[in-house]
Amino acid sequence: MVDTPSMKATAIKSERNYLDINYDIISWLFPLDHKRIAMLFLVAMSFFVIIGGAMAGLLRAELSNPREQLFYADIYNRIFTMHGITMVYFFVLPALLAVFGGFVLPLAIGARQLAHPHLNLFSLHLYLAGGVLLLLSLTMGGVEGGWNFVTPYATLYASGYTCIALPSMLFVTLSMALLSINLIVTIHTMRARGLTWFKLPLFVWTSYIASVLLVIASPFLLMFAIRVAMQSMFAKGWISFGGELDPLFTQGLFWLFVRAAVYSMIFPAIGITADIIVSFSRKPLHAYKSTVYALFVAAAFMLLSWGTHFPVALQPAAATLFFSVLSFIMLGALALVMINLITTMAGGHISFEAPIIYALTFLGNLIIAWVAWLFLSAPSANMLLQGTQFETAFFHYLMVGGVVTAFMAALHYWWPKMTGRTYQEGWDRIAAGILFTGVQVTYFPQLMVGYLGMRSRVPLYPAEFEMANKLASEGFFVLAIGLLMPMVYLTVGLIFGKSADSNAWGDATGLEWFSDSPPPLKNFAAVPAVAGEVYRLDAKIIDDVVVPALAPATPSAVPDDLTKIEGIGPKISGLLQAAGISTFAQLAQAQTSQLQHILGNAGPRYRMANPETWSKQAALAAAGKWEELKTLQDALHGGKHK
Repeated sequence: MVDTPSMKATAIKSERNYLDINYDIISWLFPLDHKRIAMLFLVAMSFFVIIGGAMAGLLRAELSNPREQLFYADIYNRIFTMHGITMVYFFVLPALLAVFGGFVLPLAIGARQLAHPHLNLFSLHLYLAGGVLLLLSLTMGGVEGGWNFVTPYATLYASGYTCIALPSMLFVTLSMALLSINLIVTIHTMRARGLTWFKLPLFVWTSYIASVLLVIASPFLLMFAIRVAMQSMFAKGWISFGGELDPLFTQGLFWLFVRAAVYSMIFPAIGITADIIVSFSRKPLHAYKSTVYALFVAAAFMLLSWGTHFPVALQPAAATLFFSVLSFIMLGALALVMINLITTMAGGHISFEAPIIYALTFLGNLIIAWVAWLFLSAPSANMLLQGTQFETAFFHYLMVGGVVTAFMAALHYWWPKMTGRTYQEGWDRIAAGILFTGVQVTYFPQLMVGYLGMRSRVPLYPAEFEMANKLASEGFFVLAIGLLMPMVYLTVGLIFGKSADSNAWGDATGLEWFSDSPPPLKNFAAVPAVAGEVYRLDAKIIDDVVVPALAPATPSAVPDDLTKIEGIGPKISGLLQAAGISTFAQLAQAQTSQLQHILGNAGPRYRMANPETWSKQAALAAAGKWEELKTLQDALHGGKHK
């Protein structure tokens, strides 16, 4: 077969796209590329979110009436327990680290892969194994006692399948702990040349913090699971306060894990929000170093203040005061972070695309959660509010209003990079508004009735709370619409969306935007080197990129007229020829990142040129397919899709 220029260009183009490397099932079941593994995590989590969301809908339907109408109390207990396990362990824990940490973080630090690809694959399979066990326990009847397995609902006398649900939690936690170790090692050892610690974007910092906390937390869950399993299989009436299976000690292990692993997922959410605000405000982050230090302080004191989850009456007054003070210090550090994020937007030229709208709604939800956290940190208020709908609403403001909203912000922000496709504008803004409205209508009434004394985890409540609960139930279905809409238009965008530029948002910061969309298998044409300061939008982020040598033209080859390529004028043609690209065949082999480097070195005026389609146009020109080239160019404006 004759190796024509067009065939050669097509082969090279297929090699640089991680989605086009291989299409067989084995390559997707056992991938080593961090990007494919992250996409598989995304698909699996979407499945579990639908299951957990359906159970939440059943709970809200039951609570729309103050009397039992759909389920007896024991069935209600099983539904909210399985809802909690599904959403916390199979979505909240892996959502930001496994999907965006796994996909974006190596790109954001200039790495070409995670440090340990096989360990990353093992993390995925552990997660899927945990999912199988969860589905098994669900089909057998589920478990009761809440996601924290409160005694006596997790003892030998309980009828739930505790010893099947517990391993599912352990598998997911071990999966995330191994992934966290992988991320930590990658950040330490595989940063691009010149990318020092205080040049890291905030998402990398916060992923690092959450990963460290998750590794610390994992042994506590293991000890908790062992004790709950002993209670479930052997304990009978052997549990006693102060005895060998003291339920308070068991719950203490659980809340240590929750503070370090679950609550800490708010940190990557803050990092995502910060990076989006910087990109769409077109300003560096205000007080970058103090923000990083404040995040570390907040993380440390969040872990140490685990005792605020204990009933005030069941621990010494000195311990209660100690944990309360630590919690207030943590909240002070979080307040400083939020102030810096808000200050960053002041005076910025903000363009209100979907990612920044989601980021702003995240900030609004976080502020409400922060105020509620103040109440729960004060011993006098905590004594009255613990175990009420106020505490439940606070947790959901933090997880749904916080982690889920930040997940949606990140999904819209990095979707063009992950898939190489754009999505329909307009619907994305509507979905963001619906989600924010749904969160407020669902959880704010719960804060109010909880403040007035309505207990959580029970289907029965006083009739005077009926109106607020009906409103919350209707709000949940608004929230569900806000989450389902992106599934629709993002899927449609995969099929009908236009090709995304390397920097889909134009002014987005970060090394990931210097890679093609979708990225090549090894992320970059060569290992990048970084210059300038963090978030300096006017700085040349990539410097001294080692551009792979192009196939040299034969001595008899005549240079082609590169100005026939839409977007290339005489001056840019001269730049390309000076860089050794003088024929259509050579231009067809060039990667977008290489062309951006050539343009960037020529000065600011040339950086505005978009070389996204030049290789594709050149491949058609080299093959003599002028009619196809004309058809393609009719759909372009300035070398990019209209």
